[in-house]
Amino acid sequence: MAGIRIRPLAALLCLMQIAAPTAAIDLTELRAQAEDQAQRHAVSRQLDAHLRNAPDDLQARLLLAQVSAWQNDWPAARRHYDQLLARQPEHVDALLGKAQVEVWSGTPDAALPLLAQARAVAPDYRDLWRLELQALAMISGHAARRQAKAVRADAAARFPDEDWRHVPALAGAPWPLASEHGIEISLGGHYEALDRGQQDWQHGSLGVTHVAPDARRSFVALRNSRRFGRTDTQIEAGRWQPLSERISVQADAAVSPASDVLARWSVHGQLSHDWRNGWIAHLSGRHSHYSDVDVDTIRVGVERYWRSWRFAYGLSQSWPSQGTTTSSHDLRLDHYYQDHSFIGIGLNRGREVVAVAAETRATDRLRGIRLIGRHWFDRRWGIGWELGQLRQGDLHTRNGIRLDVHYRY
Repeated sequence: MAGIRIRPLAALLCLMQIAAPTAAIDLTELRAQAEDQAQRHAVSRQLDAHLRNAPDDLQARLLLAQVSAWQNDWPAARRHYDQLLARQPEHVDALLGKAQVEVWSGTPDAALPLLAQARAVAPDYRDLWRLELQALAMISGHAARRQAKAVRADAAARFPDEDWRHVPALAGAPWPLASEHGIEISLGGHYEALDRGQQDWQHGSLGVTHVAPDARRSFVALRNSRRFGRTDTQIEAGRWQPLSERISVQADAAVSPASDVLARWSVHGQLSHDWRNGWIAHLSGRHSHYSDVDVDTIRVGVERYWRSWRFAYGLSQSWPSQGTTTSSHDLRLDHYYQDHSFIGIGLNRGREVVAVAAETRATDRLRGIRLIGRHWFDRRWGIGWELGQLRQGDLHTRNGIRLDVHYRY
């Protein structure tokens, strides 16, 4: 066209800008970084910037949706999954991811049609079956239980090499589930009958636990114990917090003003490491101050999860300020018959610093066995129970029963 001239340099720069490829990003590296909770915000920013220049990079959008879900940013996660599904309505990982968001955010009903659509496309994708069972377990009512029974039977027929009676949380899911965020109140009582003509023991407790969206737990408990004709009241408070995807810490303290039979005060700390292959290791320490003795205790423990089973072992070593060093062992085997509901057996044996009378402690042999369980009727109500026998050297044998009621909201 006459009268219109484009300078050669400007035209070249324009063509270079149009033709320049978008800078590549390493999604594998970003996914590895996102496993560290402290780096997720930076990973989200990098993916967001990349998608502004490459909106058609569906794998990057899928990762951004997943990272948003891990950060409990449900609106952002839904938005990215919706954008991905608008382009590929049968993208199975996107359907699974959005269903996970609905389950984790406490709306499991919304996950069911997504999972049905995904299973129609990929019926052999096991995670779809697992998540559907988790979603149904969160929904109250007989219809959901009947549907879960049918899904469990179909899954067992399709995947006979796996135990579908208990379905663990999917790898990478924030823990606890969003449906468990909030407050849990527990009220319990414990009665122990002593032989050899000694007075029975009674215990009562009231506890409140707050679970934050990022899985931090804070708790406070009030306990009342009557032993040897004396009554003690104890107040305990603590906090559990994840430091990363694999490491968590807990710290708590307790005080008992009267301290006739309980420690006047104690402090406790624990470090845990999840090896992500079913193994969890613990290291903890406690200092307890009684009216007549101080006790320092170190405990190392290990847990092993396999299908619907949990095995735990702990070794405790105590150093009383008066007396000899003691050590004890405890074993635990639990069977989960549905999510968070279990029945188990515990054994303990060794020597510990124990109360032998009011305001009197000594080291003595212990040997005990107990049956333990917890059952959740629905998402809100559950009970815990325990039946046990503990032989304390030649002093006495205690037969006990405990019952707790739990309510979540």
